Amino acid sequence: MAELVRKFDWSTTPVGPVRTWSDTLVTTVNLMLASRHPMFLWWGPDLIQFYNDGYRPSIRADKHPSALGQRGVECWPEIWPIIGPQIEAVMGEGHSTWNTNQLVPINRHEKLEEVFWTYSYSPVRDKAGNVQGTLVVLQRDTEQVLSERRLRALLAVTSDSAADERTSESQPLLKFARGIVQRLGADPADLPFAAMYLLTEGEILGAASTAAAGELADAGRWPLAEAGNSQKPV
Repeated sequence: MAELVRKFDWSTTPVGPVRTWSDTLVTTVNLMLASRHPMFLWWGPDLIQFYNDGYRPSIRADKHPSALGQRGVECWPEIWPIIGPQIEAVMGEGHSTWNTNQLVPINRHEKLEEVFWTYSYSPVRDKAGNVQGTLVVLQRDTEQVLSERRLRALLAVTSDSAADERTSESQPLLKFARGIVQRLGADPADLPFAAMYLLTEGEILGAASTAAAGELADAGRWPLAEAGNSQKPV
């Protein structure tokens, strides 16, 4: 990234040529590029972007290296409603922010992916104390968060409390299924929609769904009988 920053024609951006950069900008960029920890910098009112090698694996292929020198809002339209207000607070009021395991969905491979970060936004001030930029220090927590969520889901469907649901209703199997799916749907971010259809001799006995689903889709449009008869995913 240091080589890319050196070769970039900064005169095409509001930052201007390197020879005109303030001591604050030069020092901050050098510090960021020398660090192996993922770091990102927005500079000036246009929020022109810099980032280091530690951050590169976190940016999707079609945003690198075009994100370098780009305006923030142009680079990150899909997450600007989330991060934009935080950056404004830093730039306008000098307030630092801290986020732990924050969901920041990013467009990758032509789809919106769940990505979780722990990150801080800090003001970068010039000698007069004026905020000139926002420095981001972050780590990606997606794998950790997803592993914890999967473990919670497994515990939910195998817990004794779920098994206890079998005994308290005239249709105990349906009650049992509803208990499992409700536990799977405890956090809508985990499973926005989950449904369990119970079949007896090929007929639909009932269905249970997460509250987040709102309403069940028409069961007749889904290959439930085929899955039940074949005992294979369809």
